[in-house]
Amino acid sequence: MLSLKTMNNFLFAIVTSVAVAAALLCPDTIHAQYFYFKGDAGYGFGFSRTFLGEKINIHTPVNPPFSTDRQGVYGSLGRGMAASVSAGYMITPIIGIELVGSYTIGAETDPFRTVNFASLVPEVGAESTLQASISAISPSVVLCFTEKGTVPYARFGVHIAFPTMKLREQAYVNPYVDDGVVKDASTKTYTGGISVGMQYGVGVRIPLVGNIGLAAEAWMIAASWGPEQLEAGDGTVLVEYRESSSSQPGENGDRQELQPRFTLSTAGISLGLLYRL
Repeated sequence: MLSLKTMNNFLFAIVTSVAVAAALLCPDTIHAQYFYFKGDAGYGFGFSRTFLGEKINIHTPVNPPFSTDRQGVYGSLGRGMAASVSAGYMITPIIGIELVGSYTIGAETDPFRTVNFASLVPEVGAESTLQASISAISPSVVLCFTEKGTVPYARFGVHIAFPTMKLREQAYVNPYVDDGVVKDASTKTYTGGISVGMQYGVGVRIPLVGNIGLAAEAWMIAASWGPEQLEAGDGTVLVEYRESSSSQPGENGDRQELQPRFTLSTAGISLGLLYRL
């Protein structure tokens, strides 16, 4: 994977080349330059799912045989509600650049659940939930297909994300009786690491009143993330992750493990307002 610095330099080269080409090829329309701002909200549905955990039912009746049912849990951390604000600049009526800042509240996923059944009554169990929060910026190039009225457009650029993820774990007695009795509960957080991927979008801008318009967009993000560490609720580092496995303790004496990879890939729709200066 390209480094963050390399990706930024590559994007800067693209944007600069487009701007110079536009100025040279469209000298008569260069006066059409303008700034705009946009705010929108939407939902990402997630795709390119990766393995997150396993649901296990252990049946231990009074009389054998015993049995175990296992079911894998897969998902994308990019699934959930998303909101963004954007600032853009149209170099010509059809070519522009845009910087998008976004925040995603990931949907909760239940990656792990174990229930021990004695006869037909669930006696003990444990479960966990994962939920990601993703802050991101996306420098993009915008191509509009018409100049006036309703304007369809396409957008593509780099997606630079700074995710965190909460892991909540609980142990129960009688988990299906009166919501269970919680015997132990904890919250841990995956932190660190920067995700660099790509973002694409197609949409339409519809004039409303004056300089205000409606903006609707369908978008897709292709990215993954590897956290650098796992922290306890009080901020204590429990595990440091490395790209290659190591049996040596970390700098603070904590455990080192092979870095897990989670997909952030998602596709979604959003709706918002655009204001043209």
